[in-house]
Amino acid sequence: MVAGQLALNTEATSPGVFFKDSAGNLVKVGPVHVGTTAPNATPASGGTAGNSTGEIWLDTTGSAYDVKVWDGSAWRSQAGEFVNVTGDTMTGDLTLSNQVDLRFGEATANGSNYVAFQGPANIAANVTWTLPSTDAAVSGYALVSNGSGTLSWAAAGGGATGGGTDDVFYENAQTVTTNYTLTTNKNAMSAGPITINSGVTVTVPSGQSWVIV
Repeated sequence: MVAGQLALNTEATSPGVFFKDSAGNLVKVGPVHVGTTAPNATPASGGTAGNSTGEIWLDTTGSAYDVKVWDGSAWRSQAGEFVNVTGDTMTGDLTLSNQVDLRFGEATANGSNYVAFQGPANIAANVTWTLPSTDAAVSGYALVSNGSGTLSWAAAGGGATGGGTDDVFYENAQTVTTNYTLTTNKNAMSAGPITINSGVTVTVPSGQSWVIV
């Protein structure tokens, strides 16, 4: 073949139309090969294994549907460059710019409402919050920060309550059911009576106090 000439390959596993370019390369025009093995990997008797520059292959291995192009020496693709909508793994940071929402939709059968997180309009400096490695050991605990971006579980501070708009009463449980140690350099106060279950220990570190009124 000379530059500009066309050739037709009728081999059943990788048919196609080809032409030779000015550099002497055999370029496949089409069609796109679809399958789990590369085109022309097992040519018919008398054929030659190999591929031409520009040849396209839709690799369906594992239902990944990865489009690959032969560059003259290897199959190249954008695998890993796009997020699969059916589920994927990010290996780098994901940035949502300009207060774009991170949304979590309800079950499709229930409608199209969602809950979302959104960044503030103005941020003085970058902040990263690191989540705790385990769930809270006690129901009702909340995430608190150490002021340096590390989050941990701690008892949620309860405000005063009352009827209507009253905020008069501070309420606490009457039974200690789980071992507890007062936070370092903190005192504690509870409204009695208080019962500590058998086998349960409340530890008050030296220099601290727990007052029951």
